[in-house]
Amino acid sequence: MIVDVLAEVATELRVNEALSVMEAAQLLMKPDGIIITNKDTGYIPGTEPDYTKYSVDLIMHDVPLYCLQVFVAGSNTIDFLTAQPKDHNVETLYLKGLDDFQHQLDSWYNFGVRNTSETRSKCSFITGKSEAASETTAFGVLMILEAENATMSLKSPSDVKTHMSQALKQEGLTEVDAVSASVAGSGGVEGFSIFLLAKEGHISTRCFQESHSCAFDIHLYGKGIAVLNTLKDRLLEAIQFQDSSSFRFVTSGMFGGVHHPAAELIKPSTACDPHNGHDKPEDKLPPRVQAKKERRQGDLGEPQRFTLHHYDPTSSFAQWQSQKQVGSQTLMEFQVPRFFPGEKVHIERDGSVIEGTVVEYRGNERYEVIILDPEAIYLVNERLLKRLSSTVDMTLVSKFLTTTVMLILDEAEHTVELERVTLAELSHDFDGLIVAFIWEQGDVLCKWDGRSTISITIFTTELGIDFDTAFDEVVERHETLLIPLMFDEFPRGTGRIVNYEQEIMDEPNWG
Repeated sequence: MIVDVLAEVATELRVNEALSVMEAAQLLMKPDGIIITNKDTGYIPGTEPDYTKYSVDLIMHDVPLYCLQVFVAGSNTIDFLTAQPKDHNVETLYLKGLDDFQHQLDSWYNFGVRNTSETRSKCSFITGKSEAASETTAFGVLMILEAENATMSLKSPSDVKTHMSQALKQEGLTEVDAVSASVAGSGGVEGFSIFLLAKEGHISTRCFQESHSCAFDIHLYGKGIAVLNTLKDRLLEAIQFQDSSSFRFVTSGMFGGVHHPAAELIKPSTACDPHNGHDKPEDKLPPRVQAKKERRQGDLGEPQRFTLHHYDPTSSFAQWQSQKQVGSQTLMEFQVPRFFPGEKVHIERDGSVIEGTVVEYRGNERYEVIILDPEAIYLVNERLLKRLSSTVDMTLVSKFLTTTVMLILDEAEHTVELERVTLAELSHDFDGLIVAFIWEQGDVLCKWDGRSTISITIFTTELGIDFDTAFDEVVERHETLLIPLMFDEFPRGTGRIVNYEQEIMDEPNWG
């Protein structure tokens, strides 16, 4: 897996107060993955990243020169100087076949190994703790996994759930709750949904017997992130899937709770030990090596000229034809007020403390609050409010989450017969709450992180629903209540599906 980022952007932006873009990239990368940074300007020969153990400079001279093509590749496990090249059967215009691959090392100018014990700790973003924002930010990683060609029968939800539970247990994760229900795929294909909650995150899956496939969402928080890749492998092995594809998002997580009950079961993906917040020392680590060669005049020659006729589209065309959509998925995140309508609060006013009830959030950290008399409504700043107890009334939270979901579904004109909805409130040792909805044509998982963020995942087998417009409309109508943070949508299905069919209006020109 390769994570490709523009260096100038990555060094300036942050995902949140606790997480830089480069740290987020490492969360999205497999243990044996590579981070590529594009040094578009300001390149200094010998530049090495401070976030990976191995690094190498690549300067591409004989490609079409729209701009200087300079990259720095970094990895925590791959030694670029000695690793055996692997042919992934990806057609390219520039790179030659595996037999000629070593010729491409002509572009590699500087190679480096850094001593990880000499750099700052990289563990804070794995544990979910940060010196800068330990109580203001909670994040997780969501893996979207398409599992195909199962050799095990997918007729029984209980059998699939059993294998999911075993996979969680093998990774040291603690199951808390589960709920399942039947769903119907496009064209009347029957299937089922399962939500499985653990102390360290949750897994959703929709399985369809006819296509021998399941669409998994694996969302882990805090230290649970460290076992994301191995958990995926265990799920694929347990249910006997022959093919799979996946991608990941950095999302909101959960505050509070125990992130992982058994530290020895964590499998760190780098030299970082996530249990003590310090880099793991490595004895006899080889010193930094710099292998720099002199540039040749031929390196700066005329760029090669390519056209589409040089590109072999065979596998790309086959992959595009193999895609079959069984549903679509939408991800949304909102920032929400700290206090919920109906919540009992204490108000500090003129040196005294009085009791009130929150009526409505009015924006700019101000709330309408009823004090004593139902007719006496005051506009109160958030800093003057305090909860009556240390815990939030989850009944109010559940009502808020349910109302938000129904607003979005109604705005999207997605008809859901409420009497046929399986509704479950899933709670655990974390401060937040998850509410799950399952009906015949889809499901929703709505999660409150325990502070100020709700995330909504909508899966539906009804195609063509405009959740994008619904998202914008709901935000506009409730601008003080729901502040947009993130929106994304994508198809779910088989054949390593990538695009919605409507996104490609005409059949691509494959040359």
